[in-house]
Amino acid sequence: DDDDDDSAVDDDDSADDDDDSADDDDTSDPYVEPDVFVEPQQFEPGDTITVHYRGELAAKEAVGIRYGFDGYNTIDGIEEFDSEYVDGANRYFLEGEMVGNGKGFTFDLDVPLVAQAVHLTFFVTDEDEDRTWDDRDGLGYHQQVQFPYIGPLLTFTDEAAPPSAVVVTFETSMPCRGRVEYGTTEALGQIAMGDEADYIHHALLDGLPADSDVYYRVSDNVGHTSEIFRFRTAPETPTEPWRFAMLSDAQDHGDGLQAWGGVAAALLAGYEDLTAVLFTGDLAGTDEAGEWWVFFDGGRELFAGAPLLPAMGNHDNRAATGETTTFDRYLPRPAATPEGFVYRVDLADAAFLTLDSEEDEGFAEGEDQQVWIEGQLDAIEAADSPAWVFVQWHVPTYDAGTRTSIWSQEELRPVTGTFGGRVDWVFSGHEHLAQRMLPLQYDAVLAPSGDYGRGEADGVGYLVLPPAGTSPRTLLEATDGEEAFVRDWLAFPEVADEDSTTDSELGFAIVTLDGEEITIQLYGVGQIGSLVSPQVRDSVTYTRGQ
Repeated sequence: DDDDDDSAVDDDDSADDDDDSADDDDTSDPYVEPDVFVEPQQFEPGDTITVHYRGELAAKEAVGIRYGFDGYNTIDGIEEFDSEYVDGANRYFLEGEMVGNGKGFTFDLDVPLVAQAVHLTFFVTDEDEDRTWDDRDGLGYHQQVQFPYIGPLLTFTDEAAPPSAVVVTFETSMPCRGRVEYGTTEALGQIAMGDEADYIHHALLDGLPADSDVYYRVSDNVGHTSEIFRFRTAPETPTEPWRFAMLSDAQDHGDGLQAWGGVAAALLAGYEDLTAVLFTGDLAGTDEAGEWWVFFDGGRELFAGAPLLPAMGNHDNRAATGETTTFDRYLPRPAATPEGFVYRVDLADAAFLTLDSEEDEGFAEGEDQQVWIEGQLDAIEAADSPAWVFVQWHVPTYDAGTRTSIWSQEELRPVTGTFGGRVDWVFSGHEHLAQRMLPLQYDAVLAPSGDYGRGEADGVGYLVLPPAGTSPRTLLEATDGEEAFVRDWLAFPEVADEDSTTDSELGFAIVTLDGEEITIQLYGVGQIGSLVSPQVRDSVTYTRGQ
């Protein structure tokens, strides 16, 4: 676990945990009272809980508490909240004065009937009304109604490569070693645990059979246990069609003005056995702890049942504390040399290469991301495997909408100069407007054959995903403007010469691979506040060229 915010566990107790973990057969996880905890430790909406505080401010004469619910959102049953505007959205909270009890401070808090998470921070106020905070280095303290607080979610690392291994990540309200029981039936039978007490847990499940169901559940050391989840490992050599989903731009603040949870549920209702879920950036609304709770809660069932392969977006990369980003804390990944969130995962007969458009200086010829991806493509070409190659990042290099300027597209475009004949599709988001480009060769040259594929006359596919939660955009580059030529790239949506806007909605994409055949379907699910059952808005099927 690379998260270093486990200060609630004292050094002596942590050392005991380390000694215990040296024995592979040891599954003990003794409870060590942290600086912040609640009683009862398991509670329901509507209960009153007592918050105990014995942290770094406990020696002061008076300690205040700030608390909020879910993603620091308004909650039914509470008429008035205080609020503050943080990085693009309001956070709603209540405050109170804690009561000293000789050991620290306590506060009785009523949990609303609809709340699923409680957020806590603590403060002291000096004579000048200035406040000193204990907010766990910007992360806050959390208590969950639905266990676990965040997760579980599945990702891959160098040590957890598909199909035989995966990392299960989850966050608990109490520092503990974290326990995952797993197996190929609901009887489970195997156990994975962390080495040290912490809040965020990354458990390695290994020895998994390919193309098989795996069942698992997570628990902590105070009696919380999740339901049993299921995912299916990737096939080593596919003999049947397999599919992955693609999403982008959830950006849900939890204030009812976005629809991420509904989009995730619509996707999951139609496709349960996904081999992976790609997310091309802007997962959270802002890089705030409460907004990450909103994202992971909205996708709880989806990410528990299929590994997540995310790309970094412009809403994701503002670190909450020091140099450690939220991506690093929650989303472990295979290692790569370039700066940023760059990695490769191979699944079945496909390679997925993720670049970081927030580190856009790496995209030019000779720069680190371009060098890295060219090396990956050289290796794939030399081995003649995997058969399919997909690349993702957040900001598109070909985009007929008005948000991503031509300058921004051209800054990122040099990296695509190595893609011809070696990459099948490039997936992006950011524009909040679904677009499929005609087959393109380098620098927006339309493929002479008019076909997607690897042949000399063919072109790479570029797909801009619809938003998965935040408001769709409809504006196109003007027909009489200097950048009107970008409209000539569009295969979807179809637009008339006089159109300055186009229909746009929330949605996602599904890719199905069947040997040499690929099908890409773009689904629309309507608008915020009026979601509909998923409908195919665009589809393309072809046989991969040689």
